Amino acid sequence: MNMHPVVSETISSIGYNQTKQELHVKLAATTYAYLNVPSYIFQGLMSAASKGEYYNVYIENSFEFRSVVEA
Repeated sequence: MNMHPVVSETISSIGYNQTKQELHVKLAATTYAYLNVPSYIFQGLMSAASKGEYYNVYIENSFEFRSVVEA
């Protein structure tokens, strides 16, 4: 998945697979994959003035997730 670096104190990069509706968010040393995330949530995160705040409100406790083991 292509990860896009972002300007945020909390999030270092974000990736999205529209076909799978899977959002990847890298926080510090851990990347999380959020499942069944609609594209408007990804678009909102990418355009948010505060990506950390948007993540906390709309993503963190709203979707099933798993940790991603990076190769």
